[in-house]
Amino acid sequence: MTRARVAGSWNDWFTVTGPPISTTSAPALAAADELSVDVLVRGGDGAIYHLACTDPRARCATSASSPAAWTPLPSGPTGAFIGKPSATWGGGWLFVTAVDAAHAGWLIAGSPGYPGYWGTWVPLPVDLPLADPEPSIAMAGSQPDFFAPDRRGLLVDATRAFGAFTLGGILASAAGAASSRDDSRLEVAALIDDHGRRGVWWKFHGGFSPACVYSAPGTCAQCGCGGPGQPACAY
Repeated sequence: MTRARVAGSWNDWFTVTGPPISTTSAPALAAADELSVDVLVRGGDGAIYHLACTDPRARCATSASSPAAWTPLPSGPTGAFIGKPSATWGGGWLFVTAVDAAHAGWLIAGSPGYPGYWGTWVPLPVDLPLADPEPSIAMAGSQPDFFAPDRRGLLVDATRAFGAFTLGGILASAAGAASSRDDSRLEVAALIDDHGRRGVWWKFHGGFSPACVYSAPGTCAQCGCGGPGQPACAY
């Protein structure tokens, strides 16, 4: 059951430095477990930089002690990247997506068993809208699946094995994606322009039980699911 979050449970902001060159994208985060977190950004040179924080409970004091802690991923096959990278863990690999200047998608993976090891960039069957100044490709699942608008702005679900197919909906933003722990469900959210008004829309695929993320009325930290007449709790 999802634990209740309260405002006072968040720690203060703390710096994790940055790559030696200027940072030109929002960061992407991925965590394999509670003892580590991976941060990725695009640098001013168009390369993707990676910080492996192995001491998050100490606020990355050792891992991020200098700009040299940020290591560049292999260069893009077509030159500098644009937009925001995305990252996720799956099957023991850290997957990272990026978009090149032609708005084509690329994927690379690294293994925690080989520090500093990265494979090579491979193309994704995703071509994003040319007018998007900050393109990004979301990921979900252990395989994983890739979600982004295509050249027409329509949401697509792509895999390296089966290519891309259209899910529908003309996006007004990059997509966000998540999956359940057992990969039984994929979820995607994005901004969609609905008659001139942008709103957050959500799609899911697979088995679904309404997520229990709220307290029952009149109670404190008691989940409002699983009882008579209530939705099943999602764990």
